[in-house]
Amino acid sequence: MDKYSLNIKLECGEINNKKLLEISSNSEYKLLEVEGLESSEYDVNITNNSQFDGGLVESKRISSRSIVFSAEYTGNGDLSLEREELISFFNPKKTGTLIVSCGNGERKIDYEVESFKIKQANIYDPLSFSVTLICPDPYFKDINVTEKVIAVWTGGLSFEFSLPLSFKTRNANNGGVISEEVIVGGHVETPLEIEFKGPAVNPTVKNATTGELITVNQKINENEILYISTAYGNKKVKILGRGEPINAFNYIDLKSTFFNLIPGKNIIQYSNTDETLTEQNVSIKFTNKYLGV
Repeated sequence: MDKYSLNIKLECGEINNKKLLEISSNSEYKLLEVEGLESSEYDVNITNNSQFDGGLVESKRISSRSIVFSAEYTGNGDLSLEREELISFFNPKKTGTLIVSCGNGERKIDYEVESFKIKQANIYDPLSFSVTLICPDPYFKDINVTEKVIAVWTGGLSFEFSLPLSFKTRNANNGGVISEEVIVGGHVETPLEIEFKGPAVNPTVKNATTGELITVNQKINENEILYISTAYGNKKVKILGRGEPINAFNYIDLKSTFFNLIPGKNIIQYSNTDETLTEQNVSIKFTNKYLGV
C-alpha cells in the first residue's frame, strides 16, 4: 500500500482528556514506513497421522496483531516540546485507538504500546520516531455501529435512534414470523446486540441463513426491553424496564445459540408465541470486522 495515500490518526487517554496524533501527507508528521496493517499472523494447528500422508487441520486462529511504523516531524515547532509530547503520548500505561483512512474508508483498532523509540542523535537532528503497537483483538472495525430494524408491526410504537434507520411496517400474516435481510460487509463473522421492545411472549430471533436461534422463555411487557449480546466474553441477556436490570440467562431455551452474523447475506427472523400482539419492535446492532486494510 502506498504510504502517501494513508492517513493514520491515533487517539489515547480519557474522553475528557483525549490526545490526538495525526500522521499523513497533510500533517506535520510524515509516515516513513509501516507494516502490519494488511494482516496478523495466522496459527494453523495440524495433527499428523502415521496411517496416511499429510495431516488433519485441528484448529485455526488469528494471532494478536503487531503494527510497526515510523514517522518524521516536518513542522516548525520547538523540537524539544514535540519530543516531550511524543513521550507523553506513547504512554504504555494507556490504551489507544488507531484509525486508518485509505481507499476503503476509515477503520479502527485498539492498541497497546509495546515499544517506542525516538531517533535523534542530538537536538539539531530531525525528529523521527518508531513505535510498535500490539493489538490483542486483531480485527479492524468500522468507525460506526450498523443498526438495523428487523420489524415494526402495524400499530407499533415509534422510538428515537441515534443512527439513520429504514423503518418498515408489517402485518403478522406469515404465521407471526417476520423476516429481514441483513448484509455484513466485513471479512469475518461478527457478534450482535438485539433489542426486543415489548410486548412479546417467548420472543425468538433466528438466523435463517445458518439455522441458529435464540429463544427467551419469558413475557416482555409493554415499556420493557429484552437486551441480548452475543459477544464472546461479554454475553448478556437482560430485561430492562423493571427497575434494576434483570439477568435473564435462566430464561434462555436450551436449544438457543449465541450466534454471530456471517459475512454477506443473513436472513434474520423474529417471532413470538402470541401472534395477537400488534405493537412490536426489534432492532439489532453490529460492527463489521476486517482482517486488515
